[in-house]
Amino acid sequence: MIVLVGALAACKKENQCVNQHQTESIRLLFGHFYGECEGPNCIRIFKLQGNQLSEDTLDKYPTRQSFYSGNFINLSSDKYEKAKALRISFPVELLQEPNTIIGWPDVTDGGGLYIDYENNGVHKFWLIDQAKENVPTKYHSFHDQVNQIISQL
Repeated sequence: MIVLVGALAACKKENQCVNQHQTESIRLLFGHFYGECEGPNCIRIFKLQGNQLSEDTLDKYPTRQSFYSGNFINLSSDKYEKAKALRISFPVELLQEPNTIIGWPDVTDGGGLYIDYENNGVHKFWLIDQAKENVPTKYHSFHDQVNQIISQL
């Protein structure tokens, strides 16, 4: 709990962590999923852990009931460099969300984001609607950043 309070105290008013050293221990899974879709880009889940980025090869549709469990293979350091900023910009307000579902992810075949955060005993995940009008404004910047990074990977 003390570590979480320290992490929260190290964040700006916009609720974005700014101290890279404090974010290095964060393990972050992120990705997108589309149910009514065919092809290799319908489900893409990545894992940021330590100084490594890896991608899941199973491409399973995330469930509302449990954490995503995949088979991750390491990616290049160039791809890690593109993705590492997500740990710094992770909106700590998300940790206070009472629900794991934000909006109506993939209900209208519009897809969703999967976000999984683990740090110092705190482990949570969220399924977030791709339609930003169904997502609180405070998460829009992170939402955009996740989608942008996925498109670059």
